[in-house]
Amino acid sequence: MKKESLKKEVKILKEFKKRIKEIYVENKFLKISFKVNVFLFYIVALSVILQATVISNPIFNFVNIGFSAYILLNFTIIGWFSTEFYYKRLKVFEFDIELNKNKSSISRIIDLSSPSFIFHSILISFASVLIFVFQLLTTFEEITIVGEIGIIAIHLLLIPAFVRMFETILEVMDRMKKLMNHYLVSQFESMAYLFDDAKFDKNYTHLIFEEYNLVSRNSIFLVLAKHFSDEDKEEIKRINELILERYKHLWMVYTELYRLFRDQKNFENKRLMKLLRINLISFLYIWEDFFKF
Repeated sequence: MKKESLKKEVKILKEFKKRIKEIYVENKFLKISFKVNVFLFYIVALSVILQATVISNPIFNFVNIGFSAYILLNFTIIGWFSTEFYYKRLKVFEFDIELNKNKSSISRIIDLSSPSFIFHSILISFASVLIFVFQLLTTFEEITIVGEIGIIAIHLLLIPAFVRMFETILEVMDRMKKLMNHYLVSQFESMAYLFDDAKFDKNYTHLIFEEYNLVSRNSIFLVLAKHFSDEDKEEIKRINELILERYKHLWMVYTELYRLFRDQKNFENKRLMKLLRINLISFLYIWEDFFKF
């Protein structure tokens, strides 16, 4: 029985990994930059250890001071503006459109914040502080004012930065908690068929859910203005229908995911339970962005 249960859980895990991949997008530049900076941190840390124990070359001290200062500043900035630097985002939809003979594309992207991403930035920033201060004190042993200025500068930079980073983690965790307690979750059974009776407002400004007294945000769909040609009006209607179908599909996936999450007590695979929770929160971000609560 346990083997059969495990096989079922692994199958579910693989299936939802495929489905979740369709909404997650990564900024390759930000991802590569982050990994390069982490790799550089480990190189500097190794260099400091070698410098203190084996090499003992003054030039390496100055090189380590420069690189550790760069890493410290870089990860402090990442901590301050975590949403802009976190490389994962949710792409709800992206469609090509042609209006007035001009081709373009429309998309809906939701920025994410990750507590673990911010926490790693804090750890690397803290370790970089230790490296930077150690290098300053050992390099300028006889010129104490240099070390004192460096330490004061770090205090001025890092104290507010660390406070902000921890505040961001608490904000993200609080947001996740609120989403998990939202009535889209707590009253799920009443809203499982939410999109069945959804209809557009007169000018396609938003979607109306009369039975549930809900409306979508005005920025989701393309507005159907009077000055558009008949051809453009048809194109706008077509794109809006595609957007609606996309949200219907995502709602279907969300309902399946929630049912699995609700039954997670029956699963022995802790990894699956964690993945279900993370992915459920990702979908709740989508609905938080979609509905005008």
